[in-house]
Amino acid sequence: MVIREAEEKDATILSRLLKQLGYPSSIEDALKRIQLHRQDGYRLLIGEVNGQAVSFIALHWYHAFHHAHPIGRVVAFCVDESFRGKGWGTQLLKYAEDFFLNKNCFKIELTSNLRRKESHEYYFRKGYQQVSMHFVKFLK
Repeated sequence: MVIREAEEKDATILSRLLKQLGYPSSIEDALKRIQLHRQDGYRLLIGEVNGQAVSFIALHWYHAFHHAHPIGRVVAFCVDESFRGKGWGTQLLKYAEDFFLNKNCFKIELTSNLRRKESHEYYFRKGYQQVSMHFVKFLK
């Protein structure tokens, strides 16, 4: 797998993968997300297999008021349905973990929808722990 930063040409695959996650997104919206993740504290990575983009992981790192070191956050992560179970996601996640280590992050956090039971099991197998509850209040 080749892992690289997202480019404008990836908007179509990003739109398709976001739809697989249950978040319909236009190509124009995907282009905006690519641009957003070029800012400091953000990174959007694409995983390619044989020249074909098959996965992405969106990263953010930040300083929380109550911690001395930054926290890494996996904002979104998806492997194309037809490429799952082949280790590509594990390679991309490991790359992200190493990336956060290089940014001096002391932990990685992520959220996963309650309905994604298989994803939860995947994260447990990768050494992640469920340590808190996540509360949301929708404003719009």
